[in-house]
Amino acid sequence: MAGVAPQRGGSNASTIGMVVSIVVAAIMAGLSIWQFTNQESLRTAADQATAAKAKLAKGNDESVARQLVPDAGASGKSIVGELNRALQMASGRLSGNQNDPPAVALSKLDAALKKIVDAGKIDSPDKVSPALGAVGVIENLHELYTGEKDARQKAEAAQEKALADLKGALDRNEAIDKELRDQLAAINAKVEELQNAKSEYEKTKSSEVEKLAAQIGEKRDELDAMRRDTASMRRKLIEELSHREALLDEQKAALASLRGPGAEGAQELAVARNPVGSILRALPGDSLVHIDLGRRDRVVLGLTFAVYSGVARVPSDGRGKGLIEVVSVGERTSECRVISVPSPDDPILEGDKVGNIVLSRDRSKKQRFVVIGRFDTDFDGTPDLRGADAVKALIRRFGGEIVDRVDASTDYVVLGTEPSPPEDTLSPGAAADDAGSAKTDESAATEISDDNSAESDDVSSDESADAGESSDESADSDDSGGDDVTGSEESSGDEAAEDKPTPTPAAPAVPTIVKSPEVDVTKDVRTRKAMSERELYDEAVRRAEKLSIPRLPLERFLNFVGLERGPIAVRQFEQ
Repeated sequence: MAGVAPQRGGSNASTIGMVVSIVVAAIMAGLSIWQFTNQESLRTAADQATAAKAKLAKGNDESVARQLVPDAGASGKSIVGELNRALQMASGRLSGNQNDPPAVALSKLDAALKKIVDAGKIDSPDKVSPALGAVGVIENLHELYTGEKDARQKAEAAQEKALADLKGALDRNEAIDKELRDQLAAINAKVEELQNAKSEYEKTKSSEVEKLAAQIGEKRDELDAMRRDTASMRRKLIEELSHREALLDEQKAALASLRGPGAEGAQELAVARNPVGSILRALPGDSLVHIDLGRRDRVVLGLTFAVYSGVARVPSDGRGKGLIEVVSVGERTSECRVISVPSPDDPILEGDKVGNIVLSRDRSKKQRFVVIGRFDTDFDGTPDLRGADAVKALIRRFGGEIVDRVDASTDYVVLGTEPSPPEDTLSPGAAADDAGSAKTDESAATEISDDNSAESDDVSSDESADAGESSDESADSDDSGGDDVTGSEESSGDEAAEDKPTPTPAAPAVPTIVKSPEVDVTKDVRTRKAMSERELYDEAVRRAEKLSIPRLPLERFLNFVGLERGPIAVRQFEQ
């Protein structure tokens, strides 16, 4: 145990006892010699006897004593006897046997001291050297014995304290062990309970997974059957549409041969009604779809598309059956989120078309827009101060280009409400100009509506050949520039067209340069600014009308870029 001094062997204690007895015997011998040598005469004999100690050690016969002290006489004999007895007593005290002669006692003493040195139990052999004498050796051995005894007592005390500490530690360990065994038993019980619960859960989960897998398999089979049916119906519909389109082309060619060549591509919304991409992947009820447009087509995050049926033409108002927003862009494809859920009767399917007039069909060119007028971008009923800026920012974010003036390179004109100057600043001539401008806008809107109705009639002509022929006639009449033909005359059949002579188209009006009125510097800045906005608006409308550039009000513009009035459009304008 730590702290306990190493114990000496049992032979050490016996050796020390023997040495002590020898020393005590030597002391007694010395005292006896001192008692018998009080007189001066005896001192001389004692010195002589001490000098002859070595010789006397070989024998104690009286002849030797006489040789050593020849003149002692009778008194010398008594001294020698006493000396022999003292030596015999000292020898007995040294060896422990009264019969041992001095030589034997000295040899035993030397052997004992050598044994002590050979045992290596003392720190220095000089402490038991015969030169120190029996008394010196006994004192040194006593000192060693006292130190060893004190160390042993301290070691025993430390051992007892360590044993007490050990007992306390064992008691604490036993208590901790008991507590741990109790906790382990509770944990084992909890683990067993959890294992049972896990087994029950796995059984229930397995059964539910099997049921769900069976349901998924059934739904997959139903979906596959529905896809096959849809594909079959689509093929039949495409074949039917192809047949009808071929018939319609034949009828258009026949009408064209009768009426002469017309202006091709005169419909302003022909490009807008041409989708830019298709749905690659879509599952009914899924909120994510994939389209065949990507980064190379200038698709950006947040771009919206209107979804149109893959077997029908894009409607004239641009409203799709659903709206999607790009959430992830790849090189050739993009992932979109459905932001406006279509009707359950007409879900988003693979093969449907997507459109956004801001996205250019030509990768080397951006669509050019002119934004003019005032716009209500939060749909609260009143134009917003920065409504036009919000519309321009939306077009730029979608990849379009904003220009200030309408020219032949302009693709679309987005019209807001017409700005009007204060009433007190309007002169009779200005009022007439405003009325004429309003009339011009109304006629432009009527022409757009006629074009849209003609295009709608082209689609509905699949159901009736006669209606298709009348629609073609009205479209051709519009393309040829017959402004004097009324709606009723356009809707008449082929027989009516044969009975009545074809009206001679009126000569086109000679274009004149309208000179802008001079700015009256006497009017305030606000009035002059309002008049300038009005002039810009009128000029944009006139130039778009002459160049056959589509003029889109805000709501129709939103339809063609995949948005609709409400929170979705407001969120896009606020970005």
